[in-house]
Formats: sequence, structure tokens, C-alpha cells
Amino acid sequence: MRNHRVLSKASVAIALAIGMLASSPLLPFSAASYPPPSLFVTTNTTLTQDLNESIVVGASNLTLDCAFHIVTYHGGKIGILVESLTNVTIRDCRALGFETGYALVSSTGIVLVGDVAAHSLTDGFLVTASGNSLIQDNATANGGNGFTVSVGNVLAFDAAWGNGVDGFHVNADNAVNESVAAGNGNNGFTLAGFRNVLAGDAAVGNTRDGFDLASGNRLEGSTADRNGNDGISVVSASEATLVANTANGNRRIGFYFSSSHKNTVTSNAACGNGIVDAFQDNTSSGNVFVNNVFCTMSGIDPPPPVSPPASPSPLPPRPSPSWLCAAAAWPRTPGATARAPS
Repeated sequence: MRNHRVLSKASVAIALAIGMLASSPLLPFSAASYPPPSLFVTTNTTLTQDLNESIVVGASNLTLDCAFHIVTYHGGKIGILVESLTNVTIRDCRALGFETGYALVSSTGIVLVGDVAAHSLTDGFLVTASGNSLIQDNATANGGNGFTVSVGNVLAFDAAWGNGVDGFHVNADNAVNESVAAGNGNNGFTLAGFRNVLAGDAAVGNTRDGFDLASGNRLEGSTADRNGNDGISVVSASEATLVANTANGNRRIGFYFSSSHKNTVTSNAACGNGIVDAFQDNTSSGNVFVNNVFCTMSGIDPPPPVSPPASPSPLPPRPSPSWLCAAAAWPRTPGATARAPS
């Protein structure tokens, strides 16, 4: 490991309210002392051994490569902290046993690639800033959410396994692509804010819903199978778009709509769910269902039958030769002499 300075009393503006994270995962940070020991990184760094201390990234424009080494310190608050920085890449780290595995605070242009957060007391990955990317990261067996993400970030090819609350809890304007949430204690994916776009994701075997959508979100090409409650739940939400998703084998309902309005549901499929495959209650209105395949459904009008195309109007009969002859013989102008065709 390259040369670094260990801070004995590093002061960082961060504190987590453990008991409130589940209900309000994006609480603001307040001033608190960051507990020692802490490794303070200010240049490009590659670890050569496991660490029994947390890491604070203290400068922009650098790469921290843990080279698959474990970073652990029982009783430490944040495994790896990035605050008020830009253009930092953190890759192949294994943060185990902290209060929170990774925290990105007031920072942009941060890229986390191939990192793991496991056995944190609260969240595995906590992102309270915008413009960051989390790629191929893994959150496993954390006490809170696997990933808690604020506004305007990109997540791709991530995985959340066996976390205590949600696999992914995202606020607004985020993109989450090709990611998996399995066996989490609440929902696989909770879309708590607006204008999130999810594509190609999978929610399997979570305790409650696979996907829980708020207003204005888009869910496309995703799968919700064998979850303990509903596959895809749209409650008190409007103007969401669901396209080409599947929900099979969930304990209750595949696609659930309650107090939801003006949502567009196109080319989805559901079968083999415990109660019914698609359900809309009488407090919902204006939802549009087009080209879906639901083996069973309730409260949703069946699609109108496809009418055969209208037959074209018949052509007038073709004139007979005698009619042609008569027409040719009819005088065209008064006094004209008609001559039958020879």
C-alpha cells in the first residue's frame, strides 16, 4: 500500500440516525466526529492488504483500487466515505461490518465499480448526491437497504441480496438498468420519487413487492417473480408507464393498481400468481391497458375484440358492350349527329 496519512481525529460532517433510516433513508447529515482509525486517501491508491480501518477519500481526481481486499472495522460508521469531491473512482473494494458500507455525500462524478458492501448495520450504499454511477456493485446482508439513492444517478448491473429492508430504494430521476434484487426483507425495488427509468431489472423472492412504483416512473422489460406480496405494485400513483414486463408466481397479485390514475400499461404479461394476475380497484381511473396478456384479471375491462378490417366498397359493375354502344350513340350536344362505333 502506498504512503498515506492516518488521521486520529478526522472531523467529517456525517452522522447517521440508525433507527430512522428504514422510514426516511435520505436523512441529512449532521456534524459528528469520524471515529478513528481512518485511512485518508489523497492520491491514486492501490491496496496491497486487507485493512482494519475505514477509508476517507480526501481529494478529487483520483482512483482508489482495493484490489479485492477487505476493509473492515467493527464499530466504524462509514466504510468508505466520499464527501464534497468530484471525479473519483472506487473499484473492487469489500466493505464489511460498518454502520454504512459506502457513502457519497455532496459529490458528483463518482464511479463505484465492482464494490461490495456486506453486513452493514444500515445501508450498503448510501448516495445523497447527483451525477454518480454505481456499476456492478453488490450489497449483501445489510441491515437497511442495499442501495439508497437520492436524485439523478445511474445504476447498472448491480445486485442486492438478502438486505433487511429494500434491495434498491431510489428517489427521483435515476436510471437503474439490468440489476437484480433478491431475497430482501421488504421490496426488491422501491421507486419513491418521480421520473426514474428502470429497464431490464429483476426482482425475485423478496418479502413484499418486487417493484413498488410512485408517480411518473417508467418500468420496462423487467421481471417480478415469486415475491411474497405483489409482483408490480402501483398505489396512489399516476402517469407511470409499464411496458413489456412480466410478473409470475407471486404470492398475491402480479400487477396491482390501487388509487392509481392515468397510468399506461402496455404489452405486459402475468400468470400463475396466487390471487389474480392483474387487479385494479374501484378507486383507480383512467388507466390504459393495451396488448397485455393476463391469465386472470379483476377490475380491468377486457381488451376490445379486434374487428376485421372493413370490406372495401364494391366497385360499380363493369359496363356491358351494349351499354357502351348506347352511350357512344347518345348525342353529346344538341343537334350533333351520333355515329355508332364501327
